[in-house]
Amino acid sequence: MAAVILVPGDVATIEGAFQVAQPGDEILVAPGQYDVDPIAVTTANLTLRSEPPRSAILLATQFVPMFDVQADDFALEDVSLLPQDAVARTRPTAHRTRIEGCLWEPPFYGYNGLQDEGPETVVRGNEIHAFSPAVSSYSPSILIEENVFRECGFSTVILRSGGTVRGNEFRDNANISDTGTPGQGGALRLMGAHSVVIEDNLFTGNLTDGWDGESGQGQGGAISLELASATIEGNVFRRNQSLQGGAIFAQYSNATIRGNLFYANTDSVQYAENGLRGRGGALYFYESTGLVEGNTLVGNTALVDGAAIYMTVSAIEFRNNLVAGNRSDGGGVTTADIAPLAWECNDVWSSGASEYAGWPDPTGTDGNVSADPLFCDASSGDFSIDASSPCAPAQSDGCGLIGAYGIGCGVTSVPEGGGLTGAVAAYPNPAVDHLWLRLASGAAGDIDVFDASGRRVRSLHWSGDGDGTSSSGTGSAGSLFWDLRGDGGALLP
Repeated sequence: MAAVILVPGDVATIEGAFQVAQPGDEILVAPGQYDVDPIAVTTANLTLRSEPPRSAILLATQFVPMFDVQADDFALEDVSLLPQDAVARTRPTAHRTRIEGCLWEPPFYGYNGLQDEGPETVVRGNEIHAFSPAVSSYSPSILIEENVFRECGFSTVILRSGGTVRGNEFRDNANISDTGTPGQGGALRLMGAHSVVIEDNLFTGNLTDGWDGESGQGQGGAISLELASATIEGNVFRRNQSLQGGAIFAQYSNATIRGNLFYANTDSVQYAENGLRGRGGALYFYESTGLVEGNTLVGNTALVDGAAIYMTVSAIEFRNNLVAGNRSDGGGVTTADIAPLAWECNDVWSSGASEYAGWPDPTGTDGNVSADPLFCDASSGDFSIDASSPCAPAQSDGCGLIGAYGIGCGVTSVPEGGGLTGAVAAYPNPAVDHLWLRLASGAAGDIDVFDASGRRVRSLHWSGDGDGTSSSGTGSAGSLFWDLRGDGGALLP
C-alpha cells in the first residue's frame, strides 16, 4: 500500500527516504534547506514534493546530477533545486519522468539543468534561471510546457530528437560563442530533431552572437534549426537579436511557420571593427524548405538586407503573411538567388528601401498587395486589423485573412435580434405618393418604417412568394410597393 514518507518526521534525510520508499510512495519534505548527496532513483512510481510549494530547498553537495533517474514514473514537484551540476539525468530506462512546479536556481551561472534521455519526460510549470543549457534532450517525446526560462545560456533548450515546446516564456536568454563558430538559438536549438511542435510560446529579448577575434556571428536569436523539422505556430517573437535571423534561422531544415507575430526583432550588433551587418530581421532560410503562412511581421530590422525575411537556396511557400513597417538598407523580403516556391496573398508594405529585392516584385499578382494594413493600435502592440483593412477577408479579394490577427476594431456590435435587420433601398428617393422597396426575391420578412423622429409609422409584411405582390400593392419580383400611408391608413406628411 502506498505511503507518505515525511522528511524529517519519519526519515531524517531525503536520501534515507529514497532508500526505504516502495513503488507508489510519496516523499513529502518539510520547509527548510537540505544538503543532498546524489540520489539514484531505482524504484518506480515515486514522488518527491514539498509543502508549501518550493519551501524545501535542495542544495547539491557534489558536482554531479542531483537525481540519476533510472526507473519509471518519477516525479519532482514543487521543490527548489540548487544543483552544482544538473538537476537531473534521465536514463533511457526511465519512462515518464516529470519535473513540475519547481524552482531551478544554480548557485553560480552556467550549470546544466536537465540531461534527458528518457522517453516521455515532462517539464511543466517550472521557473528556470541561469542554466547553461537548461534542458538538453535526446528524447523524441519530451514535453516542455508552461515554464519560464530566464537568463539561461548555451541555447537554453537543445532538442536532438523531437518533442513539444508549448506555452513557455523564454526571456533574456543567450547563446554567445567564443570558439569561432556562430552562437545558435538563444532560446531553442533543434539539432537533427524532427517533427518538433513549438506553439503558443513567448520569445522575448533572446540573443545569439559569437566572436572569434575577427568577426561577430549569430544565427537565430530565438530559434535555430539544423537538419531539423518543426511546426512553429501561434508564438510571439519580440525583440530577439541575431546577425542572421533575428527570430528564427533555419539551415538544411523544413519548417512550417504559421500564425506567429514577429515584432521588433533585429540583426543584432554592428561591429565597428569590421562593419559586419546582418540579414533577415525576423527570418533567415539557408538551403531549407517549408511553409510560412498567416504570420504578422512588423517593426523588424536588418541593416543589410531582408528587413523581415532573407533566404538563399531555399524552396519556401509564403501565403497570407502581413509584412509591414520593417527597416533595412535593402529589401523587406530578399532572396539571394531563387524566388520563393510560392508567394500568394501577402501584404508587404513600407518594409525596407524596397519591398522586395533579388526577385521581381509580385505585387498585383496572385492576391499580393502592398497597402497599409490599418492596425488597430500598433503603437500599443495591438496588431489586430481594422474592419476596412485590405488584409480583412472582406477586402482581400478572395484570400481570406492576411496576417496572424483578425479584425479588432472598426466594427460596432449590436444586440442579437430575432432575425436579419438592416436598411432597405427605397426608390424613388425622395418619394411623393408611392415607394418601391427593393428586396431579394423570395426573402420573406417584415419591414418596419420609421419617421425622422424615430417613431414607427408602418409595418409591412413581405410574403416572400417572389411575385412582387403584397397587401400593400403589386410590383415586380423582388420589390415591395408602399403607398406612403401609415398603419391607420392616413397619408403620411
